[in-house]
Amino acid sequence: MTLSSVRDFWPGKVGYQQFPWMANAGTTAVFTSSGAPDSDWYARPEDNNNAHLPFVEQTHNVALIMYWPDVETSLFHGLLGVADPTVALHFRDGDFDEVVEDSLWLIGRQASDYVAVRRTCLDTVNGVRGCSFDSTDGQAWACVVGDSTMYGSFAHFQDLISQSQFAESWSHNGVDQWVYSASLTFDTTTVAHAWGRDSLLTSRGDAVLADGADFKVYPNPARDRVRSRAIFPTWGLFPCG
Repeated sequence: MTLSSVRDFWPGKVGYQQFPWMANAGTTAVFTSSGAPDSDWYARPEDNNNAHLPFVEQTHNVALIMYWPDVETSLFHGLLGVADPTVALHFRDGDFDEVVEDSLWLIGRQASDYVAVRRTCLDTVNGVRGCSFDSTDGQAWACVVGDSTMYGSFAHFQDLISQSQFAESWSHNGVDQWVYSASLTFDTTTVAHAWGRDSLLTSRGDAVLADGADFKVYPNPARDRVRSRAIFPTWGLFPCG
């Protein structure tokens, strides 16, 4: 059971970061991707490009995944034409021993490993769980991982998910920025982020991943192997069993 993420890599912009975040429960991977989903998740180009990248805030085994496309620089609003900004979820029901839906939460168990994903909607796109939106909207997803040693039974993990608190809001600082905020409290852990963007340019000057930017893997140390692979100009992370 692992949860990995890249916190601040060109959020809102088109990019080739394969997996800005990924959860691994047992032998199955769970992640989101932006762009028109194919009904066959594996019929995708090797570059695995995203129409727009998220901002990911991770604390231990809880991650908040926020999408807010930058219409000035993303492919879906550029010279190359309008691309689909849909955010879709890779969650293979058949890989799990149990799958439970609780409102926007999708919860799975494989052996003694648990994963829960809070979606923005209950829709499907091309037969894949996904949420469409126009270029001015934002989406906040969330993920929690755990296992029987942390939370006991799968039923208890579900109860904690049901008791979690999620909030989402938009505000303006009265000067020059719109701010998209979201937060999730699960058990004793809270993750939150306020994403500000210039009101006129709708872009972020601080969105570049600087040297030493946060990169997180949970658990650390991991009981299974974790491997990274370089892909120019970005790189992907693969939890491996």
